[in-house]
Amino acid sequence: MQIEQRAECNLDLPISILIVVLYRLFYWLPYHVDFAKFTTKKTRGRQVSIIEATRSVLGIFIPLISGLIIVHFGFNVLFIIAIFLYLSSGIPYLTIPRTREKFVWSLRKTWRKFLSKKRRKILLAYVADGSENFIGLVVWPIFIFQLLDGDYLKVGAISALIVAVTVIMQLTLGKYMDLKISKKKVLKWGSLLYSFGWLIKIFISTAFQIFVVGAYHSITSIFIRTPFDALTYEIAADEERYVDEFTVLHEMAIQLGKSLMAILVIVVSLYFAIQWVFVLAALSVIAFNLLQKRKLEMF
Repeated sequence: MQIEQRAECNLDLPISILIVVLYRLFYWLPYHVDFAKFTTKKTRGRQVSIIEATRSVLGIFIPLISGLIIVHFGFNVLFIIAIFLYLSSGIPYLTIPRTREKFVWSLRKTWRKFLSKKRRKILLAYVADGSENFIGLVVWPIFIFQLLDGDYLKVGAISALIVAVTVIMQLTLGKYMDLKISKKKVLKWGSLLYSFGWLIKIFISTAFQIFVVGAYHSITSIFIRTPFDALTYEIAADEERYVDEFTVLHEMAIQLGKSLMAILVIVVSLYFAIQWVFVLAALSVIAFNLLQKRKLEMF
């Protein structure tokens, strides 16, 4: 019986990885291509902000609701609900006009373009994005969970409060970036403020500190995520018929960053407390400034 259970557990991980890979291939790549093609340069910052704000509004309720579901019904029910929501979220995409893009590179050419010196800076910015994203999505929640002694409801409530603070700021910045503010300047100052937030997180020790620092970090993230994502879609749109090739390089760089950071997190956590990996996140954020708005000479 134990051997059978162990075999099932061993199969769970590769199956989960395969599903995540397929999800990213069939969802995120077309999503980025469509967003780059269907948004306009004059209002792209505002459009990025609307999407981020919509996610944030949902994020006000989702952590709290998730905590309640876990406490009263367990993880299995939460996963079933999540599967249903993921499937239903695909329905609106049926109304989007079909994007006729054809990926023309071979596997060998794709890797050659990925490793080319001409694209090194911009792709390193996306590697940094993936690295910071891994710590934000994996390490930070684990750190909060440990600090709050596994209180799912408290974790959800604090996460909801943090997200609620940021929504208005998100919409305001997107509007003004399209009208008055240089995206590169916002990215430069935002990266400094946001990286400082990661350094502060090293010294958090109470639930109140989680809320205060988390709120600061969420607000400053607006000043880096909005210009960074807007610039990314502008670069993708400028590539015209090579928008899908650019998107593939973009995703390859992000996943490389996540993989490298996962290895670094394991190494650092063997010798230091888990929160010291936030230094790596701070360094990754500074590297966001490598992003440059120029054509990548895809052909």
